[in-house]
Amino acid sequence: MNPGNKPIWNGFDHRFKAELESSGLATKLQGRRICVALSGGADSVGLLWALWRQKDSLHFTLQAAHFHHGTGKNLEFREQSYLFCKELGENLKLPFFSSQFSGEELHSEADFRHHRWKFLRDLQAQKLTDFVATAHHADDQLETRLLKLIRGCGPTGLEAMRPDEGDVIRPFLKESKSEILQYLGVLDKKFLDDPSNLDPHYYRNWIRQEWLPQLEIHQPGATKALARSLEIISAAFLHQQEVSTQRIWFQGQKEMGLDRVVFSTLSKTQQLQLLVEYLNFLGKHEIRHTQLVELLKILDTPQIVHKFSLLHLYWQINAEQILAHS
Repeated sequence: MNPGNKPIWNGFDHRFKAELESSGLATKLQGRRICVALSGGADSVGLLWALWRQKDSLHFTLQAAHFHHGTGKNLEFREQSYLFCKELGENLKLPFFSSQFSGEELHSEADFRHHRWKFLRDLQAQKLTDFVATAHHADDQLETRLLKLIRGCGPTGLEAMRPDEGDVIRPFLKESKSEILQYLGVLDKKFLDDPSNLDPHYYRNWIRQEWLPQLEIHQPGATKALARSLEIISAAFLHQQEVSTQRIWFQGQKEMGLDRVVFSTLSKTQQLQLLVEYLNFLGKHEIRHTQLVELLKILDTPQIVHKFSLLHLYWQINAEQILAHS
């Protein structure tokens, strides 16, 4: 395909645009600069092509950024990835940013992620781009939630990633890995396979390559059902949170406070958490646990009306509300 020609959309392109519109990203991205975090793998290459084919229709500027992880056992592949991404950016006539880690060899995925994000955040800090787009997809979402469940988490841990998180967007979260590969196949576009993705030493790789395929063999359709169940649980929890927040917060004449009646129905853990949120809202971010416990003891007393000073705030408590101000 000649990059100067207008692309002919396929079914994936039409569905992708509909998802951008329904999520509000289509409107948000108009007239802005979107930088794709490009590794050279199928996911990021697929996202780059999908956004490139939408940029004229949705009126945004597309960019690409690649972070070289430096020396190490995968140096040859890292060099190959950099050259591949640079050439792809040039072929599509896109602004291309790159950086290379120059310290001691990185070993953990957490270190890789930290330095990649530092590079991407620096681009935003220098006002070279408006949004960073990552190619996380539906399979990544499921794997992330499973990892959190295995390591131990509550409902908040299932919230995982969202398509729109301020200046970071993830437009592929509703697409599966197989759909992205099929899309690249239809377009006849090349990508690179990172050998580290085959190493079962990494927990995520083991889940992806062994555990989930075995689950699918024993119970066909189980993977999609599991992903759908976790999404439903997460959505239900978020809805419950929104309802709870609407009930617990109230707008006073000049200030925000807490509904004391609803507050009294919560568990001690929930009350402490809510007090932390309220104090953060009031600008108090460094709070000791002993101070929270002291505040909770005062609120637990049967006395209906309280007026006291704590945490450099003046508190006014009555039967209906908990209100603090400086």
